[in-house]
Amino acid sequence: MDLYQIDKLTDDMMNFCHHKFYDFLKTVLGKDLCEFFRIQSIRWMNSLKSITVDELMQILDYDITELRPLRKVLGYVSTDGKFHLQLEFRKLTERL
Repeated sequence: MDLYQIDKLTDDMMNFCHHKFYDFLKTVLGKDLCEFFRIQSIRWMNSLKSITVDELMQILDYDITELRPLRKVLGYVSTDGKFHLQLEFRKLTERL
C-alpha cells in the first residue's frame, strides 16, 4: 500500500469536500477505505470531527449484501456477528 504519511491536518485539508476529499482519502487511506467513506456518503473532511472510528465502522456490523466485499477486505466478522476492522485500517482511520 503506497500511502501518504499524515502528521497534521492543515486548515485547507479540513475544508476538502466531494472529489477533492475522496482523492485525499484515496491517497492517505487507500482505495478500500476511500470507497467505504463514499458508500456512506461522507463527503466532507469536517464531518469527521465528531465521530469515532467505532461509530464510523458500525454500519459494517450489519449483513448488507452490497457491503460484503468491503467487509471482507477491511476486516472480519467474529462469531458473535460483530465486525472487526483490521488493525492497519484502524490505525489509518484513527489518524484522521
